Amino acid sequence: MSSQGLIKFFLFCLGATLGGNIRFLIFTRLNFLFLKEKNNILLVNLISSFLIGIYFAHISSVNYQYGSKFMEFFLIGFIGSLSTFSTYIFNLFDLAINKKYKKLLLDVFLSIFLSFISLFIGYFIIVF
Repeated sequence: MSSQGLIKFFLFCLGATLGGNIRFLIFTRLNFLFLKEKNNILLVNLISSFLIGIYFAHISSVNYQYGSKFMEFFLIGFIGSLSTFSTYIFNLFDLAINKKYKKLLLDVFLSIFLSFISLFIGYFIIVF
């Protein structure tokens, strides 16, 4: 692996470590609010979508010279570890197996709709 490849790998690992740890802290620290695990998953995914919106607004508004390296760290590593897509999909599968179709459709709608709104808000906070 080249030195550039090692740098990208290191940045990805650093971002993934931070994102995963922050997700863990959100899950453990929000238990005092009596949020269910599935609500914590939605919250973490909304935060991730919001941060993606900020990221894309930032790179589109400036002459971005660190694009590739920062993308490995922040977007792929940090946000990829912070968000919980696989857990979300498993929870949807669990709802389907248990024939809770109304809850399944509500979760799909809320997750997609609210994540899009969060991304949109994050983007426009930076742009405007």
